[in-house]
Amino acid sequence: MSWTHRDFSLVRDKAISAVIPNVEVRGPHVSAGPPEFCALWRMHRAYFLGMRNSYVEAAKGFDEVEEIASAQGLRTVKIEILLRRAMILFFAEDLDASQDTYQTALELAQDHDDKFQEVVALAGTGKNLMIRGKFQEAIL
Repeated sequence: MSWTHRDFSLVRDKAISAVIPNVEVRGPHVSAGPPEFCALWRMHRAYFLGMRNSYVEAAKGFDEVEEIASAQGLRTVKIEILLRRAMILFFAEDLDASQDTYQTALELAQDHDDKFQEVVALAGTGKNLMIRGKFQEAIL
């Protein structure tokens, strides 16, 4: 049997529902504490919404937290936000937007000489190319 992107999405959805079925994602926003902590909390909240297929809400959450990270000068957090947004776009099967977002994250990681984030962005780029059947390009 050959697995499709949709098959993987269905398995992911079932696994998430089984592991975290009763988690309330509409809880209060964290606004007290260090800016980096608040931004990371909101980022993870937006990511979780995307994992639960609430893509519109996830996009709003990512937009809000990206604005906060930019205003506060949290460059590492901004890269992390882009990486998680790109993954959710991948799950939503918006591969062009996912690829563009991974590319932006890659450029920021390279600008800030963040090798770990650079590798994560490259892996995401490779994943996008592989799902499109561009295996040779993904390897290079």
